[in-house]
Amino acid sequence: MPNRHGPGTHLGYLMPPPGHEITAHQEHILRITYGECRKHEYPGESHENKERCARIAWAAAKRG
Repeated sequence: MPNRHGPGTHLGYLMPPPGHEITAHQEHILRITYGECRKHEYPGESHENKERCARIAWAAAKRG
């Protein structure tokens, strides 16, 4: 849903759960990248779009 608010959201999208311990910086990158991807690159609620953006965001967080 692109209208969520609160911690772990960006542009209305809730980031995927970390599942393990990550740094605050990695969490920030994960949240921002996931929201931007869902908003601009792969909008919509399809499972494929969500999964694609999660993979992109995790890759960015691991590099960051």
